[in-house]
Amino acid sequence: LPGDCAERGERCLMCFRFRLLRAARYATANGFDCLATSLASSRWKSLEQVDAAGEWACAAANAGAGGKPVAFLCLHPDKHKESGNAASECFYLSFPAGNEKGDAQSADTQVHMLLTGDVEGAGERELLAALQKYQITDIDILKCPHHGSKGTTGVELLEQLKPAVTVISCGQNNRYGHPHAELLERLRAVDSRIFQTQYSGAVTVRVGKRGCRITTYKVRGRRKI
Repeated sequence: LPGDCAERGERCLMCFRFRLLRAARYATANGFDCLATSLASSRWKSLEQVDAAGEWACAAANAGAGGKPVAFLCLHPDKHKESGNAASECFYLSFPAGNEKGDAQSADTQVHMLLTGDVEGAGERELLAALQKYQITDIDILKCPHHGSKGTTGVELLEQLKPAVTVISCGQNNRYGHPHAELLERLRAVDSRIFQTQYSGAVTVRVGKRGCRITTYKVRGRRKI
């Protein structure tokens, strides 16, 4: 990669641009119609700036079961903010899903997912307000904010979402102690099934004609939700 990631400023930004470009090329080659990042920065536009009304945007028209569109909505931030965890972009996604036999079901059969970046503090409170505004609750999959830090994913947010599954991205033996015990207790209190990348490796969620399945890199086998 160009630049030195140990340094801040333009070189680090150059590395990020290189990675984003590489990801975009991969997405294009594999039939994806869009690519979104949850990193907020003054150098990058948020989806909300492009779609100021906050309306649903359809992407990958043939990606869902039965050729139905995948819809996503940028919930946060509602206007441009400076860089920082609280300014992380949060996306709500709705995927049409089939059943275990591979039959496409009705348009009402959806898998709902929330991607949260590193949102915390005031940003999480604003996210909760947006979830309440759009009446989003009882989701299937939550990507846990900020690697499972105890200062994120509060009780009010979890009571609103009640995620069936929560995925926590954190490094093995990381120096921050992520995920924190307090956060794990809050997830267990809402009966959310927890996947942690420090134990399972990469967590892959596949949604299609055979429903929604989660696979992990280290642990063989599939789990259907």
